[in-house]
Amino acid sequence: KSSIALEGLAIESGIYELREGETLEQLIDFSGGLLPNVDTQAINIARIRPFDQRESAQHNNRYLTTVAFTPKAEKNGFVLEDGDTVSLQPITNIVEKTLTVTGSVLRPGTYGLARYSDLQSLILEAAQGLLPNTYLGKVDIESEDTTGKRSFSTYNLNAVIAGKTQVSLNENDRVRIYSVEEVAGEQLVKINGLGLDEGKTLFWRENLSAFDLIFSSVSYEELSFQQQLLNSRVDVKRYDNQAKQFENIRLSFDDLSGLKSFKLLPKDEVFLFSRSVTERTNPVIGVVGFVRQPNTLALEKNMLVEDAILKAGGFQESADMELVIVNREKFDYESGQLSEQFSYTIDKEYLLGKKEAPSSPFYLEDKDIISVRKQAGYLERKSITISGAVKFPGTLLSEYELENLNSLLDRVGGLKTSANLKASYVIRDGKPLAINLSNVLNKAFFQNGDQVVIVENNGTVETFGGVENESIFIWEQGKRAKFYIRNSGGKVAKEGGKAYLILPNGQSKRVGFLKNPAVLPGTKIIVNRKPLKVRKEGQVMDDFTRIFGILSGTLTTILLTQRL
Repeated sequence: KSSIALEGLAIESGIYELREGETLEQLIDFSGGLLPNVDTQAINIARIRPFDQRESAQHNNRYLTTVAFTPKAEKNGFVLEDGDTVSLQPITNIVEKTLTVTGSVLRPGTYGLARYSDLQSLILEAAQGLLPNTYLGKVDIESEDTTGKRSFSTYNLNAVIAGKTQVSLNENDRVRIYSVEEVAGEQLVKINGLGLDEGKTLFWRENLSAFDLIFSSVSYEELSFQQQLLNSRVDVKRYDNQAKQFENIRLSFDDLSGLKSFKLLPKDEVFLFSRSVTERTNPVIGVVGFVRQPNTLALEKNMLVEDAILKAGGFQESADMELVIVNREKFDYESGQLSEQFSYTIDKEYLLGKKEAPSSPFYLEDKDIISVRKQAGYLERKSITISGAVKFPGTLLSEYELENLNSLLDRVGGLKTSANLKASYVIRDGKPLAINLSNVLNKAFFQNGDQVVIVENNGTVETFGGVENESIFIWEQGKRAKFYIRNSGGKVAKEGGKAYLILPNGQSKRVGFLKNPAVLPGTKIIVNRKPLKVRKEGQVMDDFTRIFGILSGTLTTILLTQRL
């Protein structure tokens, strides 16, 4: 028996066992037959070479035979051998008698030549007509004959559709119909300038006026746009085909009828301009100083000083509500003057709405700055918090501008017997104030928001850094810095460096050979760590050689001395 593999477009492909002498036709019959798209003239059979035809260096031990299938030749057909692989290939997809139409038609596609043998019927019947934007001046046909020779012909599409030009078609003709955009480019117009950060492009249409384009592209009716628009000039950039360059056509909003009657052409570009080319379009004034909401404000028509102060939230409690300063821009090259200053008395009756206008109105101009000063001699009361070892801790409001620590301590009942004034401190803006309170009892240095912390004699002392054992100690009266360092195991050998302490008030003191400062409750003692020294390569041998040389020299001296 022979084992045959059947691959490809059979009804049932697979491996079949045949008797000796059975043929290709019998194999296909056993498989149920062929699928309709099999190429019966090109069936490939891969066969193994016999043993006596193989060479040691040969890699292609199979060879391919291509045969045609003859359904009735079961006895005289192609005889198969053991190990054959039969491959069934598909036919080509080439379709006879076809026409193709593409481009600007309702239904582009491929159609049969037998039914649509002329160009007019192919377009109107098969492709169901033209799209609205079709270019009627041109239709192209690309042809190819049986020898592969290609040709190209062009006709007037309008004449073909009207039946004035008859065009017969041939097999495999390819018809191409164009849109207006493909021939002439997209018909567009552009607008740039005021109100259009990145410009805008729109499709052109018949009778599109310059005003129509502007109105549809910007917020033309808005007051803010009108205030900024330069009415006297609108430019239209248009390409002059005769001069082969762009020309600039000038229009104006002052001539609105001319703007509406000017018809745009494809590729025209309209430019809008802002009044800012020659003037400031956003005038502003400033209100600074002792108002509730200092700010920069938009200048309004006939705006008065009192109006601006109201828009800035009104006066602060500490403000001078009688007289304000107005600084106005005034540039004089020769004198070097930059501004002019005016003093203005506020009309409170107008400010409160009790009269229609101030007695002596001051009208503001662009870039004016109103400065509201603090009331002469006005001082805000200071809020100072005292906590810790006092009899009645709490928050105090200063009674006098210059109030000292003694006065404040008296108001909280004085210090407790456990208080340690030297270790006490002041917190200002979240940080300790580096000051020894025991030395400033009669000084007035407090600010609003200061926090006074009176420390008791039961605090702790901490050691950090290059000590053998970082520790926290109960503070002991009279013990100094080195006592706490020793009780932390001393400095780390070869690592412990310079030491210093930080007192509760943020002041620091060095600890040294002759320096052993007093320690207060809450003190932190820090011993720096020395950087480890790294020996360079070969340094150990150099050190040994140096030491050995010293020892040798010493021994020699001793021997010589003994012999003398």
